[in-house]
Amino acid sequence: MSLPSPQRKAAHRRRLRWIAFAAYALLLLALSSIPGRSLPQELSRVNDKLLHGIAYSGAGLLARLATGSTPAATAAVAALGAIDENYQRLIPGRTPDPRDWAADLVGGFLGALLAAAGTRYRSRRPPPRSASPARADLSKEEEIREEG
Repeated sequence: MSLPSPQRKAAHRRRLRWIAFAAYALLLLALSSIPGRSLPQELSRVNDKLLHGIAYSGAGLLARLATGSTPAATAAVAALGAIDENYQRLIPGRTPDPRDWAADLVGGFLGALLAAAGTRYRSRRPPPRSASPARADLSKEEEIREEG
């Protein structure tokens, strides 16, 4: 059995990232399905816009990893937030709020920026020492002598 090609590995990683984003989106929609009277009282003590921003920052991060683009990730989060807010019309004790959607959007954008920064940081790291082409030709003994 042969190893998958780099393109197949990359496609597999992209699929897994989209699955992670979809699973997270379903989690957010499941949380929106909780009727208003069943929500924990402790949540009323916290600014709900902050909660929206935090929750959707995870969606933005996962969307950025899946799409590879901050604008595309932000658009995906905007659509998810709009669906979520409109879905709440169907849930007793919940109401859609455009300000919640705005908080979703801001949180998603910040999550996407965080993922982009992480991707840039990972790409700037030097390759592992053993992967350096100049060192690949050295025998182990030469490498030890060189370091000594």
